[in-house]
Amino acid sequence: MASITTDHLGLLHHILRSSGNVLKYGVLVFIVVGLVACASQQEQSSIVGGENSSAEAHGQNQSPSASERYQTKSTFVPPAVQALLNEAELAMNNEHYARAESQLSKAQRLSPTLSKTYLLWGHLYKVKGSATHAEQMYKRALSLATDETQTSLAEAALNALLTE
Repeated sequence: MASITTDHLGLLHHILRSSGNVLKYGVLVFIVVGLVACASQQEQSSIVGGENSSAEAHGQNQSPSASERYQTKSTFVPPAVQALLNEAELAMNNEHYARAESQLSKAQRLSPTLSKTYLLWGHLYKVKGSATHAEQMYKRALSLATDETQTSLAEAALNALLTE
């Protein structure tokens, strides 16, 4: 099982100390979050693996197909995706729109049914002056919303765009 050791932390500390570059810091944070997510996912899969193997022994395969997983609305935000979304928001706030696009593209590839990703795409298109694309993204966010908060945010963004 993957785990973060003191060697990993020492290496990260050395890189951070020797580098004043904020971008490198963001990449390192992303790596640490990814390592933690991998470690926790391996723990969960080993627990679930035991359950699935007994179900398969009885002829019951309960795993959804790849297309079902893709189309399912996502409520869980993987830590790596959340880090990408946070970086995208920060980039937008600092008017680094190309960086924001890059981070949102990565987040979308990792979690294609996450409503928040499309909401942020809509915000990005709106500030860049592309109301048509913003509207499409807000509608997509609304269609993928899994709770009242996500629905309210997407509806408010869409209504604000349409009333401008």
